[in-house]
Amino acid sequence: MVDWCQHTDYLRCNPLFFGSPCFDCVFIWQTQDKVILGRLLFLFECLIGDRNFPLALIHPFDAPTSQRSQKDRDLNLFRVRARQ
Repeated sequence: MVDWCQHTDYLRCNPLFFGSPCFDCVFIWQTQDKVILGRLLFLFECLIGDRNFPLALIHPFDAPTSQRSQKDRDLNLFRVRARQ
């Protein structure tokens, strides 16, 4: 929805967020046509020379869930999981 107001979304990756772990999920572009989900584990910056590069460690949900992907009947969503 466009409302011409400025918004900020904060991504959380904290092992102890108010007493319990909180790791947000993110969309990851694998190729130009393929997007997968993943869990954000760690955010950090790497200083190389005089440039600072923001980086993220992400655990992708790219493991197969069954022989054939099926949508959830109630929510109409696909089930995903991470590799072990």
